[in-house]
Amino acid sequence: MKKLKKAIIAIVVVVIVLGILSISGIFDQTEDVQIVTESNLHKIIEVSQLSTYECVYNDICTVMDEDDSSKVAYYCKYKGRVKAGIDFTKVDIKMEEQESGEYLITVTLPKVTLDDPEVDIDSLKYMFQEKKANDGTVSGEAYKACIQDIKEKSKSETMIYKTAQQNAENTIKGLVEPFVRNAETSEDHYKVKIITSEENAK
Repeated sequence: MKKLKKAIIAIVVVVIVLGILSISGIFDQTEDVQIVTESNLHKIIEVSQLSTYECVYNDICTVMDEDDSSKVAYYCKYKGRVKAGIDFTKVDIKMEEQESGEYLITVTLPKVTLDDPEVDIDSLKYMFQEKKANDGTVSGEAYKACIQDIKEKSKSETMIYKTAQQNAENTIKGLVEPFVRNAETSEDHYKVKIITSEENAK
């Protein structure tokens, strides 16, 4: 019984290749831009929702008896996943000239959010504790229960949020810094600072 209650969570960091490829055309469009502006920087990073982290679950969900909530109807083993990321259209960018003459570009990232979980319905395997639970509706009921199980577990996994946040920051750096370096001149120098919305509120 104890073994059935143990969850095996495999964490997989998503390589953000699709996001980079999707905006490769933007770099082509901005090759002729000679100056760095907030508007131009927004164009570079506006790639909408981008998944920056994916958590894969090989887990077990407990489904209680509908007639007696104190009894277990069955256990359901499943495979599923949930993706985390930020909405890049909500990234805030401010550029300010410092006393030194250098331009400080502050990029504020929104909170990481989780997409709706996905469960492979073909992966469902049951261990019934109540015979009456083994009927024609069990697969649909179990599927919904597994979706809810991932939602509850993923919300408490701080690593999902932290890793997605770090990957988002790395993505922003990979997009903004090359553009800024390319635009630098002997007179104009830029520094990129990336913060979260929580840090900005302090």
